[in-house]
Amino acid sequence: DSPSEQPSDEPSVTPSTFPSDSLFPTCIDSSTFTFTLDNDAEQDCAWLTKNASKITERKALYCGRGHVRAACQDSCDSCGEACADDTNFEPSDSPSEQPSDEPSVTPSTFPSDSLFPTCIDSSTFTFTLDNDAEQDCAWLTKNASKITERKALYCGRGHVRAACQDSCDSCGEACADDTNFEPSDSPSEQP
Repeated sequence: DSPSEQPSDEPSVTPSTFPSDSLFPTCIDSSTFTFTLDNDAEQDCAWLTKNASKITERKALYCGRGHVRAACQDSCDSCGEACADDTNFEPSDSPSEQPSDEPSVTPSTFPSDSLFPTCIDSSTFTFTLDNDAEQDCAWLTKNASKITERKALYCGRGHVRAACQDSCDSCGEACADDTNFEPSDSPSEQP
């Protein structure tokens, strides 16, 4: 079962399986990708599995973030998941070095992911906890044992979900027709 040397004149009667294994020929971590830890340190994919006693905690904390999961497929055990129809997929923070030679065979969906080119948390947003303390987006995922509880409690609030898109796994969702959207508690700085 090897491919023919010349393309056939007619399409095959039997369709191929999709996705083809050749779309994901290897499972590797990006050699150039880095991401910011909750303590603001920069790390690469190898850091996730560098310390055997911390692998489970690190994967739980960072591999759920789409941009880390897509770039660190080997370390996050997510090989072959970075497809456009994957609900955990988020676009890369940077464009491809080379454009594609040909257009995609399948049409893109609308709205296009390019409308949301990055998925990041606001660096200036803070919100009030139920105990009246002020926190930023990073607080939601800072403590691995409390992530699920914190997300359940605060990511359902529209203003938090819209500003903390990476932490709340809500990239591209903050639209006016989003039924979970709530107006901000404070006025805009700009009119």
